Amino acid sequence: MSVATQPIVLDWPLALLLILLAAAFVIAAVFAGFTALAALIGLTLPQARGQGPARREDSTG
Repeated sequence: MSVATQPIVLDWPLALLLILLAAAFVIAAVFAGFTALAALIGLTLPQARGQGPARREDSTG
């Protein structure tokens, strides 16, 4: 004799909380990615323009 098991059904407040937490995590990850990209651009762009700490001196004398 087999016993039918009921599926686990989450209450809607818990499901809403999980969805909001997942959305907040995704937004935080995107924000962190944009922040890292902006920092990378900010660190490399002045050097590409010749204004950074790795500036080369002209050898023309």
